[in-house]
Amino acid sequence: MLPLMEQAAAAYTNQTGDTNISVMKFDVQLWEDDFGADWHPSEATHTKAADKLIANIKEVMEW
Repeated sequence: MLPLMEQAAAAYTNQTGDTNISVMKFDVQLWEDDFGADWHPSEATHTKAADKLIANIKEVMEW
């Protein structure tokens, strides 16, 4: 799915000229982090995803 998101972001930039857009890939949830109901991410997986997202936002925003 990531290539499609990258294509969509590029198409948006091409159509609007807005370069303030980026795409980030989240890691696949791990068996050892367990799963929530119906294979949804566990609290551990959500925490890892949040930490990665925060780091990415800080990098993109140069904070």
